[in-house]
Amino acid sequence: MSRAVKLAARLTADLPPSCRIVAMIIAAHVNPRTGEAWPGIRTIAAMGGLNPLTVTRAVTKLEAAEQQAVETGAAISKGARAGASSPPCSRAGRCPPR
Repeated sequence: MSRAVKLAARLTADLPPSCRIVAMIIAAHVNPRTGEAWPGIRTIAAMGGLNPLTVTRAVTKLEAAEQQAVETGAAISKGARAGASSPPCSRAGRCPPR
């Protein structure tokens, strides 16, 4: 497990389990050079064993908890995507080195 994923788990300890799962999956998709992650809602749902609606709600809660900046959009024929413009750890200032 990467340091970004472990840190995401620690930073979301007070949130519901679905939020923690989503945060860790997004952290696992972070590009170390750009700090961005763009896993699709369906990808997160499949990897986490969650319903896509649960993923959408969790992303909203993560954004409200200011654990990550979230941008959403629709990819052509790919469904919705949830992305973090910065890794969940960036607000704590303890991100893994790039």
